[in-house]
Amino acid sequence: MFVLSLATAVTGAVEEIQQASQPNLLDRVLTPESSLITRRVQTLNRLKRELRSAEIELPERINDDELERFLVAANKNLAKFVSIVKKTVSWRESYYFLNALELRTWSPLVFWHDEDQNSRPTLYIRLGLAYTTLQPEDRPRFCQAVVSQVEHGILHLVHEEDPRITVILDCEGTTCVGFPVAMMKSCSVLVQEHYPTRLAALFAVNLPPVVRVVANAVLQVVRPVTREKVTLLGDVFLGSLSEFLGGTDKVPSYLGGSCHCAKCLEDRKSEGVYQISSERAPYGQIRHEEEEDEEVTEESGYHEERITTDYQSYNSSLRVAIVGLLMLWVVIAMVAALQEPQLLPT
Repeated sequence: MFVLSLATAVTGAVEEIQQASQPNLLDRVLTPESSLITRRVQTLNRLKRELRSAEIELPERINDDELERFLVAANKNLAKFVSIVKKTVSWRESYYFLNALELRTWSPLVFWHDEDQNSRPTLYIRLGLAYTTLQPEDRPRFCQAVVSQVEHGILHLVHEEDPRITVILDCEGTTCVGFPVAMMKSCSVLVQEHYPTRLAALFAVNLPPVVRVVANAVLQVVRPVTREKVTLLGDVFLGSLSEFLGGTDKVPSYLGGSCHCAKCLEDRKSEGVYQISSERAPYGQIRHEEEEDEEVTEESGYHEERITTDYQSYNSSLRVAIVGLLMLWVVIAMVAALQEPQLLPT
């Protein structure tokens, strides 16, 4: 009997030791990964409760991923989160996104072209060409084309691993004093408000020298996370751009790259002369007519030499500085929310 009791006690002790050494079911389920998923679900449920309380009905387009991005844009402030989501929902109800055929019409000025070296789709915006060829009444449509292309890219081109985009802003044709700040601002505000944390990098190329110097100087005092995403270049940019994109074969031919895609071949044939409306002459023709008008004025004796006074020189410099600062503000606005989405602490 004693031996039997001893054997039973030993066996029970061994079983207890074995059970203690094995992870229980709850420990196996609540791995770091599953714990993160649980927190994410809890966060999203909380966000959706807040939206329901505010009587905001989410469209299908605004999914869980978008909600997390809006949370980051709101600095995890729930009241601000509800406000910006409400604003975006209202904006989407009335905003018209251009369809594929309409976007093709605007493709000479804003278009997707390949991916960068990190497999992010790259959007090219020819701001300078748009500014010099479009009539003032057509410029809001240009902004609409930019926003519509961003929408198209996010829906159809980005990858799940990194659902962000790269933007190449070509400013060729712009001047220091006549820089199209208003056009940039109208686009950047919409992208910043309704597509938070979607911009991975911004390259501005062919910037006027003075604008680039002023912008680079002020860029040094902004947050490092923003400064690292912005690259401001003049007319010597091919090396930096091709390195970032992953080779010159990824740079469009109109920027000096060696790409041979269908669009680049088409651009070579058109020699860079574009028309958004068939009723308007290309930029080259407009410039030619202006030069002819100036020659006629000179021959008629009515051309007067411009007198530059100290006041005019000071005024011009001041305007250049203001334009540079405004342009930098717009650039920073476009990359104001570049951090990856993070969950709200529970």
